Amino acid sequence: MELSLSSLLPPQRWAIATSISDILDWRPYLGYCTGVERKRSEKKQRDEDLEVQRLIHKNVLLNGIDEFQLLLGDIEDIIANGVDQNRQRPRMSAGDNSLLSSFCYDLVNLDFLGGMGYKAEKTRKVRRTQALQKFLERQSGKDFLLLLTLNVRDNIDDELIRYLEGAQHEVESEELRKTLHWYATCKEGMKEYRLKATVPLFIQREGEVCGFDCFCYPPLAYTGSGSARMVHFVFELTDTQTILHAHSRQRISEVVNLPLLSIEKDGVYLPPKQHPHFDAPRADLLDLFTEQTQRALQRAREKTVRRSQ
Repeated sequence: MELSLSSLLPPQRWAIATSISDILDWRPYLGYCTGVERKRSEKKQRDEDLEVQRLIHKNVLLNGIDEFQLLLGDIEDIIANGVDQNRQRPRMSAGDNSLLSSFCYDLVNLDFLGGMGYKAEKTRKVRRTQALQKFLERQSGKDFLLLLTLNVRDNIDDELIRYLEGAQHEVESEELRKTLHWYATCKEGMKEYRLKATVPLFIQREGEVCGFDCFCYPPLAYTGSGSARMVHFVFELTDTQTILHAHSRQRISEVVNLPLLSIEKDGVYLPPKQHPHFDAPRADLLDLFTEQTQRALQRAREKTVRRSQ
């Protein structure tokens, strides 16, 4: 069974993406698109990046993509500063001051080269997690779909463990505490399971701070280029129009108990390795995933109709 993530979107939505192939795949469903490509300073790397940028513009012209913007620089810096290295602002941004501007994208695909983040030696800060927090803040007030892809390489495993241990103190269910403990103490080679548990809880909490009702779909693990293990997440963030901290309808227990699906050559399947308290649904999991996708599509269509009235 093939699952098309583009089916989650109503036609003519605005998107920000980190890959031209994504834009081509989703083209029937998108309106204006903003792409991001890095621009490094060292000469050899700069020449390589310029060639990539040239090919992107060539593909845009050859495929007749009219509404396209290419920003240059690291996506984390663009999110933090509100402008790229050439001081160009994202097309779907609003506000006079770029540092305070808001973003108004319907679909955001952050396909990162690395993992969840790397601590800076001096500040101990993690640019990637800060960028995710800032992006949710900039999108506040605007419903959107967030696609996030990470590999298992990072140097903040201790922080992921601490986050899951802290979450254990906030839940009342003993079974849920044991499940969180299982994710926190995963053995070496099971980092994708720890990410599967931590990232949705992190996005849900940070999204709620920004007024979003966050719905997480089952994460998907797969082997990417260079045999890197990748984990792909899909979040549906709905603005609640509250001035206070929002509360998601999807409970923490439901987020933690989501399965980790796997993508292989023959499609998507449910691996036998799940947390000890996982209760496999009676219905086929892929049918359940597709059913949730169709519900999300219907909600998106209803919102589009209401806004047009």
